[in-house]
Amino acid sequence: MRLVIGVGAITLLLAGCKSYEADPLDPEVELRRLQGIGLDVSVERSLPGQEPSGSAEFDPSDGLSEAEAVALALTLNPRLHARRLATGEADARLIAAGQWPNPRIGVSWLPGVDGAPGVTMGGQWLTEVLRVWERFARQDAAEAGTKEAEAGVIAAEWRLVAQVRSAYLQVRVAVQDHRLLSEQAKLQRQALDLLQRRQSIGEGTALDTTLSELGVHEVSRDVIRTESEVQRARRRLNELLGLPPHLAVPLSEEGSPLEVTVFESVNEAEVERRLLAGRFELRARALAYERGEHELRLAIYRQYPRLSIGVAFDREPGGDYYVGPGFMIELPIFNQNEGAIAAKEVQRERLRAEFRAVLHGLRAEAHEALGGLRRAKLEIDLHQQHLLPALERTTSLLAEGLRLKELGTLDWLTAQRRAFSVRREYLSSLSRYQAAVIRLEAATGTPLKEALP
Repeated sequence: MRLVIGVGAITLLLAGCKSYEADPLDPEVELRRLQGIGLDVSVERSLPGQEPSGSAEFDPSDGLSEAEAVALALTLNPRLHARRLATGEADARLIAAGQWPNPRIGVSWLPGVDGAPGVTMGGQWLTEVLRVWERFARQDAAEAGTKEAEAGVIAAEWRLVAQVRSAYLQVRVAVQDHRLLSEQAKLQRQALDLLQRRQSIGEGTALDTTLSELGVHEVSRDVIRTESEVQRARRRLNELLGLPPHLAVPLSEEGSPLEVTVFESVNEAEVERRLLAGRFELRARALAYERGEHELRLAIYRQYPRLSIGVAFDREPGGDYYVGPGFMIELPIFNQNEGAIAAKEVQRERLRAEFRAVLHGLRAEAHEALGGLRRAKLEIDLHQQHLLPALERTTSLLAEGLRLKELGTLDWLTAQRRAFSVRREYLSSLSRYQAAVIRLEAATGTPLKEALP
């Protein structure tokens, strides 16, 4: 009977235990999974911090918009997926913080000494008295750690959004720059054909033809470079989207002219208000400091004695049994948790210093982004107020001079190269301004078009 009771008790204790299941990592299998990813997926969310609200299908046949590219990256990016799993670890620590202490069983077997007959057996079933204040501190620390992990994930999502928007912009700019150079190369070849025909009838010189041919080859070289830049930008975008490097991803906006929204009223005070309200890195650091506060409180609580109570029993050699209450107390004579308390005090000061350091760095980043935005706006204003009107007048004069035969072919080519250069520089200015907008929004954690509450 006793054997049955013992086996039953052991079975009951082991019933809730989890068994280990091996899950080996096979690099080839993981590579095949990455190779099999395509655009036939369902996006789960469209903005950082949102809870997945069910799957949403989108049609990539008409090209990805910037918003769809962001949603796809938030769904597929493998680095972000790995970062999100950190919240699961924090949740597990929160579960552990709320668990009750396990009871402890003690058994003694005391044979007689100096001729004493028989054997005395004893045992204890003790449970540590639950110290509610310590349990609350442990739960508060774990809850702050969970919120810290969640804020860190949202911060990583916002960084990914900025990277995807920048990569999307780079693809658009590279495609349009390639088209401008292709147009220039086409005009250069037409001019070269004209000069070659004129030279064949004795109206042109070999020097003019050679100079034109040199210009054709130079522009062709630049076209090849921009083709490489387009491919590089597409591969970078695919990496951020979580797609294979060579998967063709059409963009709905890559063929449309680059247009920007100019923001006039952004100042230093607003940037700092947006920074404090929007950067989840600061929230994560603040929650880390809160976690440090709770851990220090927990370390202080643990300096006090621990008390366990339960049931004790003895069996004397004569067969008599004795049962009664039992208790055990830890005497904090040699260790009053001074080391852990000192470590947690230093940790709290370190976390405060880290928050201040992160705030200092983010503030500098935001002000640099604001300065870049202002410099880029000055470039756009210069183009729109002076260079573009001058370019229109130059284009009209070129057409008129060519019609009246007042302009030589080489002079016309030189003027056309200058005009294409201005158009490319204007495209670069628009690109720099939009990139500055993206950097400033990433630096403050809030879109500029959204007003602060």
